[in-house]
Amino acid sequence: ARMVDVALTPVQQTIPMGPAVTWSYADSGLPELRKRAIEAVPPDSHEEGLLLARGSSPSEMERALSIARREKDGALELTALWHLAYSHMCTGRFAEARSEEQEALAIASRLEDHWGARFLLYWSCRRSALEGDLPALQAAVGRMMADAERERSRLSLAAAHQAYAITAHLTGDWEGCREHAHRCLALQLGAGHSHSHAVALATLALTEFETGHDDLAEHYLGILGEVTGNRDAPFPFYLPKMAWITGDTSRIDATARALGQISAPAQPFEWVTMSRNSAGALVAVIRGDRTEADRYLRVYGRWKGLRIPPNASGMASDALRALILELLGEPDAAIAAFEEAVAFCRRSGYGPELARTCRDYG
Repeated sequence: ARMVDVALTPVQQTIPMGPAVTWSYADSGLPELRKRAIEAVPPDSHEEGLLLARGSSPSEMERALSIARREKDGALELTALWHLAYSHMCTGRFAEARSEEQEALAIASRLEDHWGARFLLYWSCRRSALEGDLPALQAAVGRMMADAERERSRLSLAAAHQAYAITAHLTGDWEGCREHAHRCLALQLGAGHSHSHAVALATLALTEFETGHDDLAEHYLGILGEVTGNRDAPFPFYLPKMAWITGDTSRIDATARALGQISAPAQPFEWVTMSRNSAGALVAVIRGDRTEADRYLRVYGRWKGLRIPPNASGMASDALRALILELLGEPDAAIAAFEEAVAFCRRSGYGPELARTCRDYG
């Protein structure tokens, strides 16, 4: 019974901010403990469903979902759907993830589970931005903010302002981006920092580079270096795009070293995986490293019409693919990829990305 209780303990996984990753769920022993707990409980039991809902494979989550519906356990059904939606998003099964998100949000509303709804909306924002679905993204961000204001939780409000800042950045609403990023930061004063705190600082730095205020951008990067403890490559996921915009490659070597020390899951659309691989690919383009560029192309080359990753540090997947193909000496394929990137940016309404893609295409 104690083993099952520990295996079911909610866990917040640390997001790697730089070369020092302080804790990893995969290395904690909890996955192995969960497997042992599953073997110890009766098959197809309610307890097994609770354990399976936190599983690592869609098949486990689907079994948990079946048990939840049989037992009429709404909380378990919500947990299984939430994890299943996230798993499908991370593996590129976006239509299934979208359907499961909506179903889970309806259950969260019925159960008045504000914590579950907040995380569902957060992942919905990321998936919508990834797919270039601006109306869905804006709707999810709006609901996220409304729920956070009603809940009056500083953490929820900070996450909502972070999501608003990213959405504004994607559309070129620079003042809106600055306003919401600063509101996110104002809600997190004091010692330590959260993931949204670091993202807000990185988004502000990138915004100022994009609008030509390089001194202010460097100011935010200096603060970010103090926050993350890595002044050479603060929050390295964002630095390659900053270098691509400004032409200043002085941080690229430190960025490459930092990226090389970040471990990430194998799923292609898990956030850390996307961020590390896309940043590494752009580093390869900047350096002219064909071997590394080709490795990225093998990972993401078949995925088209997306923004990877779905935040301010991202690019149209086809635009990055085009840059790699150009580096690899395939100009005709690069032209075709640029055309697809331009079409995606026009369809999505990501104005700054359209401008940058047209510049690179030209």
